[in-house]
Amino acid sequence: MQASLREIVLAKLIDAQSVLEDIEQHGDMEGSAIEWQKGYVKALEEMLNFDGLNLRRYPRRLIDVPVDIVRKQRGKGTIIDVSLVGCGLTTPMPLGVGEIVDLFFTLPQQDTPVRVEGRVGRAQHQHEHSSAALEFTALSKHAAEALQAFLTPLPPGKEW
Repeated sequence: MQASLREIVLAKLIDAQSVLEDIEQHGDMEGSAIEWQKGYVKALEEMLNFDGLNLRRYPRRLIDVPVDIVRKQRGKGTIIDVSLVGCGLTTPMPLGVGEIVDLFFTLPQQDTPVRVEGRVGRAQHQHEHSSAALEFTALSKHAAEALQAFLTPLPPGKEW
């Protein structure tokens, strides 16, 4: 059986992301090569998302929520997207791949703050500004329920 174009692109994306993560962890390439690889990953992701197709295992919502980031020192940032298993954020704090941090934030239309522990899977620091992708490693029952409620699609005509 012949693979579909989407299956081929998805396989290439997984390979490229794996190479990029390895490069970032071991620092084996020059900056321009890393930037090229990131561009390649972005292009593959865009190819997969045409026609509105989203191949993520868990739905992700774009948000703009302040977050307290705690590790050895405390810092602030902004969560820019969230799913049941992780989030993307920006912060002036440099974060390192593999680093474990605690996040404290309140989701839209919810009153109780959420605390989650996350591991930095990807991080980029430029011009005193960092962006990072975190995988949640510890969620309380409250945090899991809050995320599930926030990520559940609303009926047509309703907004957060």
